[in-house]
Amino acid sequence: MLAGLLLAGCVGQWAVVGERGGDALPGDVFPPPVPARHEGFGLAAACPNPEGIEYPPSVGAAELMEVVTDHMVAVAKGEFEQAKRTADPAFWPILDQMKSARPLSSGDVEGIDPTAAGEVGPARASPHADLIASNCGDQVLEASWWVQVLPRGARTAGDAPSLVGNFYLIKRQGHWLIWASE
Repeated sequence: MLAGLLLAGCVGQWAVVGERGGDALPGDVFPPPVPARHEGFGLAAACPNPEGIEYPPSVGAAELMEVVTDHMVAVAKGEFEQAKRTADPAFWPILDQMKSARPLSSGDVEGIDPTAAGEVGPARASPHADLIASNCGDQVLEASWWVQVLPRGARTAGDAPSLVGNFYLIKRQGHWLIWASE
């Protein structure tokens, strides 16, 4: 379980501490999440805190795919503290639920093929735009970017619709963070 929040120095900034007392994660990058407006929001455990969210006008697909790949590899290896560094605190409870899964050995983990990005764009163009706006507000929707990840061998989402992954990311203090997925 997350150890909690510690006051970091006299500056009044918060730092999030990892489970084993590891390196503190800066509170300006990882502020506490805010509750979703409705019960049963299935994409994340909460909504990202709008504090410090950036609104990039455009983003390269490779930049977002790199974050998603790093995150998925860390989860597959059972390296949840590393996975938290690529995720907003709104998504951390989801990661905590994944800890019961048996991690793969390093040799069994493959990165995502860079061509596995189905669609990449603003979250307002995603299949979950209305759900995000309804639960987290227009501010979060407008700041979020969407990456659709196709399963190996698929060329389009229609090739294996039940195996397509959708990831939603925000940028805070120059760091891309996954805050929701489906």
